[in-house]
Amino acid sequence: MKTVTPKLTHSFIYLQYLRGVAAMMVVYFHSVVQLKNFGIEKPLLPMMGESGVDLFFVLSGFLMWITTSGKTVSPGSFLLKRLMRIVPLYWMLTLTAGAAALLAPSLLKHTLFEITHFISSLMFLPAPNPSYLDPADAGLKLTPILVPGWTLNYEMFFYVVFAVVLLFPQRLRLPLVAGTFVVIALARLYYAQDSAALEFYGNPIVFEFVMGIGVAMLVKRRWLLSSGWATLMTLAALALMLLANFNDLVISRPIAFGIPAAFIVYGLCSMEIHGVLRNFKGLRIVGDASYSLYLTHVFTLVVCRILFQHVYKVDSVATEIAFVALCLALSVTVGVATYFVYEKPTSGWLNKFKTRAVVPADAHT
Repeated sequence: MKTVTPKLTHSFIYLQYLRGVAAMMVVYFHSVVQLKNFGIEKPLLPMMGESGVDLFFVLSGFLMWITTSGKTVSPGSFLLKRLMRIVPLYWMLTLTAGAAALLAPSLLKHTLFEITHFISSLMFLPAPNPSYLDPADAGLKLTPILVPGWTLNYEMFFYVVFAVVLLFPQRLRLPLVAGTFVVIALARLYYAQDSAALEFYGNPIVFEFVMGIGVAMLVKRRWLLSSGWATLMTLAALALMLLANFNDLVISRPIAFGIPAAFIVYGLCSMEIHGVLRNFKGLRIVGDASYSLYLTHVFTLVVCRILFQHVYKVDSVATEIAFVALCLALSVTVGVATYFVYEKPTSGWLNKFKTRAVVPADAHT
C-alpha cells in the first residue's frame, strides 16, 4: 500500500464507467431471465450479472462518504439532494407501471395493481408484492410494483441512516452506521417473521454500503495501491465475482459479491488517482445514464420480447444471443434517451429551484 499526495479534487471517472457496466450487467441478467418467457426453463446463456446491484451499493456508500467527508452538511440538505436525484424518474416510471398493470396487465408479466402496495412503492417502503405470493418467489416477495426499485428501498433506508449520523462527529459516523445495521440484522434473526420491515432491512446486503464507506475512507486518506497492484487486484476481484455468478455459490451475498465489488472500487480509484486513466466517451455516457437505464430496462425488455417472439423462434444459442444483444442495445438506447430527455433536464430544473429557494447560510452544502 502506498500513500500519495492528495489532490484537491477528483472526478472518479472510472467509477462512472463502473456505474455503466453495473447497469448493463443487470440488464443482461434480466434479459436471460426473459428467455424463460419463451418457454426456455434452462437458458444456454449463463445466468449472471445480478452482482451489478452489489456494485451499485458499494458505490453508493463510497460516494455518500466522499461527498460529505470534511464538510458541514445538514441532514435535511443531504436528504433533499438525494430525493431530488431519486424521486422524479422513479415516481414517473412507478406511475407508468401502475397504469400498465391496470390498463394492460398482459404486457407486464407478474405485475398486479394493489393500492396499498402501490402507495408503499411510491414511499420506498417494503410491502408484499401481490404478484409474488408463491413460496418459490420468496426473493421477490417484498419488491415494489416497479420491481428493480427494491434496490432503491435499500438506498433510501441507507440515506436516512446516513443523514442521522451526519449530526455526529465524523469519527463516529462509520461505527454508528455499521452498528445500526448490526442491531437490525440481529433483530431480524428473532423477529423477521413478525415484521416485513425487519425481514427487509435486516438483510446482510446493507453491509455493502458500509464496505463502500470503508473504501472511501482509504481513498480519502490516500492509502492506495500502486497502479500495477491495483490493476491486478481489480482483475482478480472481477474474476471472483464472475466465479460466484457462474457457480451459484451458496454463500452470503455480501461475501460473494460485496467484497469483490469493494475491491473493484478500491482498485479503480487507486488506478485513476495514479494516472492510469483512459477516455471511453461512450461508456461515460452510459455511466451518466445508468440510473435511467436501470429503471427503464424492465419496460424495454417487454418490447424486445414482443418484437422478438413475432420474428424468431428462440431455440438455440444463436437466437438466445441475438435476443440478449437486442435487449442490451435497445435498453441502452432507451436509457440514454431517457437521461437526456427527462432525467437530466428535470435534475437541472430542480437544482435551479433549490438554489433560488435555499437560504444563503445553507449555500455551502
